[in-house]
Amino acid sequence: MIEREFTAMRVDGERIVNQDGHVSVAIETSYAVLINHRYRINIVASPEHLEDLATGYLLSEGIVDDVADIKSIQLVKDQIHVELAKSGGDTDLWFEVRSSGCVGVKWQFENLDKMVTSDLIVSAKVLCGMQEMLLEHSHVWEATGGCHIAGVFAPDGHLLHIAEDVGRHNALDKVIGMSARAGEDRQYLVLATSGRLAAGMVAKVARAGFPILLSKAAPLDAGIELARRVGITLCAFVRGQKMNVYAHPRRVQVNLGQ
Repeated sequence: MIEREFTAMRVDGERIVNQDGHVSVAIETSYAVLINHRYRINIVASPEHLEDLATGYLLSEGIVDDVADIKSIQLVKDQIHVELAKSGGDTDLWFEVRSSGCVGVKWQFENLDKMVTSDLIVSAKVLCGMQEMLLEHSHVWEATGGCHIAGVFAPDGHLLHIAEDVGRHNALDKVIGMSARAGEDRQYLVLATSGRLAAGMVAKVARAGFPILLSKAAPLDAGIELARRVGITLCAFVRGQKMNVYAHPRRVQVNLGQ
């Protein structure tokens, strides 16, 4: 369960609509992530798909290069215990606290050396349809308005994975983990999100190997610059049949005859 009911007085202008109505609210829970028995991060997240969250986090932060590097993931109350097949990344060098607002996510993409070179091309119409479908399948967001959404799509617009979470980075990590654990070739898939496209989000997508990143929300300048540098097609303000393509538009096919 990632939502619960509360009572609230509902007001419309000068009128009380409901004195004691029931409303759905998204749940946030704190989880400590331990890697090879050492504390790494505290994540405030929605309490579902936690194995996928851990998998996606390890991949998108560059701690591991492949799911084969993960020996096991175990959930013990409010802790996520990860065992790696070997010591990876900079797991012993730092820790962070990630809130549902993502305060504290480490600024560690200055020297990101991942390059996304996929030759994938998807029509603009299909990309816009992906963003619409993401919202249509977002049950918790529809009920609460208090979470972010991320999804992985095939090039034909088929929705493969979806996750909702109180944190936009967490939602992204969850679907990255789902795709990785399914053994999919991510260089021919599209990732969509409801969150702002900051550099940290773009870095995660680059490390995971997705060539196209969509959002209904705005990009930030560092996100655009990083996407241009690492080869990611960055599409923001994807609403209806409109979008802005800020980086590598070669992957977006536009039918000029329509």
